[in-house]
Amino acid sequence: MAENKKLSAPLKKMQDDVLRLRAELTDYNKEKAEMRKVKAQLAVVEGNQSGVSWEYETLLQRIVDAKKERDELRDSLRSAIYEVKQKSNFKGLLLEKKLSALQKVQEEREAQLNEVLSRANLEPTVLGQIKGHVDDVLQRKNMEARRYQSEIARLQALHEQLQMYTKTKLGEYGLSLAELGYEPVDAKFLTQKTLKA
Repeated sequence: MAENKKLSAPLKKMQDDVLRLRAELTDYNKEKAEMRKVKAQLAVVEGNQSGVSWEYETLLQRIVDAKKERDELRDSLRSAIYEVKQKSNFKGLLLEKKLSALQKVQEEREAQLNEVLSRANLEPTVLGQIKGHVDDVLQRKNMEARRYQSEIARLQALHEQLQMYTKTKLGEYGLSLAELGYEPVDAKFLTQKTLKA
């Protein structure tokens, strides 16, 4: 019996150790299964991160390309506006000078004709025929002058439309008029300045 008591204490200890080790083994197996799940989730997250990283790089490249395209569009818009402005200003100046010259010539010829007619002492019927012919010529010249005036008005309207379109487009791209490199001139101001000259 004393020997049984001696042996029962280590046996009890060993049985307790077996129970404790079985519990530890169960915990270990649970932790191992949890670790597998975490590793699988980590692999999925890393895969997603790789995809997001690639998408981020792609978006950065798109932004660089969009900025480059915006700059090219801004430069081409500036040059197109400048070219159209120069052409319309030049054409407007030419038309105004032609109109001014025609008006001067018309006034001079009217004065000369009136002087000739007053010195000629013609019969009233002949004078009426000459005046009728002169009136026809003057009417044609006046129509031509009106045509030039309407062409100037049309060019001014186009110039104003171009300025409004330019302001709109610049606003769409987040640019200001100051970034064009020149100050747009009002077509009416340009016309008045030319007529005074």
